[in-house]
Formats: sequence, C-alpha cells, structure tokens
Amino acid sequence: MGEEIYNRDYFINVFKKPETGLWLSAVLSVIFFVLRHLPPNTIKWFDILIQP
Repeated sequence: MGEEIYNRDYFINVFKKPETGLWLSAVLSVIFFVLRHLPPNTIKWFDILIQP
C-alpha cells in the first residue's frame, strides 16, 4: 500500500494538471495489480476459467 501512495503522489506532482497524474497513477496501479496476480502457468489458467 505504501508503494501505491508513493506512486500516486509522484505522478500527481509530475504533471501540471493533477487530474492527469491521478488518472495515470490509477491506471498504472490497476495494471500492476493485474500483472502481479496473473496465474503463472496454463493449468492454473484452466483451473480459474473452467470451474464446476
């Protein structure tokens, strides 16, 4: 969580319009979250996609 707060503050202060930095940091947070929680192999993908 501290990493997220740091990244949001960094991106908000980089741009002249704070809204641009906020949107960019929110999108990057979602992308990083998804990438870190993807299944590592094909069997786990099928396990998630095909559930009884």
